Amino acid sequence: MPSVKEIYHFDELTWPEVNEAVEMGKIPIIPTGAVEQHGHHLPLKVDHLCANAVATEAARLKAEFALVMPPVSYGYVHHVMDFPGTINVDWEHFIKCNIDVGKSLAYHGFKKIIFLNGHGSNAPNLDLAARRVNLETDAECIACSWWNLLGVDPAFMKGWRESKFPGGCAHACELETS
Repeated sequence: MPSVKEIYHFDELTWPEVNEAVEMGKIPIIPTGAVEQHGHHLPLKVDHLCANAVATEAARLKAEFALVMPPVSYGYVHHVMDFPGTINVDWEHFIKCNIDVGKSLAYHGFKKIIFLNGHGSNAPNLDLAARRVNLETDAECIACSWWNLLGVDPAFMKGWRESKFPGGCAHACELETS
């Protein structure tokens, strides 16, 4: 059996192991996304797939510091409801759901929490959810989008894009496709 230090998926812990993770200072990462169209070539799950993959790889590399929560797969996508397969969650429900997840983690003793966004229209809603978790608990909570993490290495940004337009980092782009 792996130790709590080695486990990086929150839902693989037992409830006594959650207490150990809290004592270790592990940071829960909550991947969020949406179910929506991504051009003719990508599946509907791209947003939560990418956020979950980034969170999982980060936690795998630093399992002693992080835990990946099950992803919040549905998001605020009212603007693309005309595309078949889109599943929209009202913005207030989305915010409240994420507040509840964050507050639950804080209640059990986690002191640092990250919402890792995978869908552009979720960003302002996650900012509000993180702010509420900060105000209503003793935990520190932040929200960021996974693609904003690319700015860490400026040399990377110069070389990853191949096409001139539209390409780059946008909806159903080279980055999401790769």
